[in-house]
Amino acid sequence: MTCCAPITRQAKPISTVQYTYDLPKRNHPLNEECGDKSTPGYMPTSMVSKLHQGDLLETNGLISFDIAHTFVAIVSQTCDIVQANKPNISISPAVQLDAHLIKGAIKGQQPRYVPLPAFSERFFVDLDFIRSISKSEVPYVRVLRGLEAGNDTQVRSFSLAVGRRFSRFAFPDEVVPWLQPLKRVLIDKANRGRSPMGLILDNVVELRIEADNWSSPGRSLTIHVIVKAGSIPELDGEATPSPTVLEWSDSSGRNRRSPAEIAAKMIELQTLGTKAPLVDLEFLWHQLGEAFVDLCIAGVTRLDVSPQVTEAVASISCNIASEDEFPISKVRKSESLDLDHLSPPLPEGV
Repeated sequence: MTCCAPITRQAKPISTVQYTYDLPKRNHPLNEECGDKSTPGYMPTSMVSKLHQGDLLETNGLISFDIAHTFVAIVSQTCDIVQANKPNISISPAVQLDAHLIKGAIKGQQPRYVPLPAFSERFFVDLDFIRSISKSEVPYVRVLRGLEAGNDTQVRSFSLAVGRRFSRFAFPDEVVPWLQPLKRVLIDKANRGRSPMGLILDNVVELRIEADNWSSPGRSLTIHVIVKAGSIPELDGEATPSPTVLEWSDSSGRNRRSPAEIAAKMIELQTLGTKAPLVDLEFLWHQLGEAFVDLCIAGVTRLDVSPQVTEAVASISCNIASEDEFPISKVRKSESLDLDHLSPPLPEGV
């Protein structure tokens, strides 16, 4: 059984390059129990119960989806695999992504794809395709590790990523056009990783959106830009940015510099190392957040959209926070933003 859009309708995300894996590095202890796999048959229940979420099965053509895949990954939770009263396990194909998609997929910007770090940095589980097979019909095939044995971080990250795919918040259609500029920022990061914006956004762990309400027009939105610990300089008390940076910020002839210009200035200051005033870097982080707000507002202003869209949002603000200081109370009140979250905006004039 498949769900969501078939992969053939995507913009050719799957590479056609033949992949050769390092078997000893990824071999699974179960293979010693499997014995001769040249004879068709099914794994005994005692072996199936030793499989784990994130393990890979080399299909040998015995497990199929709409498209042939060399590997499938087990996406069922490990606790469901070992319980005798759970008769089936869920599997998804493991696909090889093109290089320009990998970085965003690793960071969770496209929840359709879940990394398999112990197997290959280019292979991901494709959760757009899921099917169930009976535990009594798991074929006798080679088992490979998708996650490193005993690595709790990998196991937890994989489990959370699978769950997130099916528990994401659905942003209201009339709000989506307001967030489309942020989507373009994420795409820019993925496609131009060595650009100043890409380098700065490497420090961003997550974008989250908070609203005072999601059900009524006139919403007040807050964009939470959560960055890696240590990315924002910690200052004692209030400090004023240097006259040089303040003058640069005000010299554009506009209300604010663009995100790309601010990112380039941040990279310029970072190359100075310890000579760069920390207060300037902190100031530019917040300027970048305000520039994101400007982008969102300008994006809707330029569109010929219905009152339903223009009245959906009354105000937008931005909060820059370190990942080690972002409170759990804000996590509960906000929603994670990723590329798959944002369906195309409403047609012009709608």
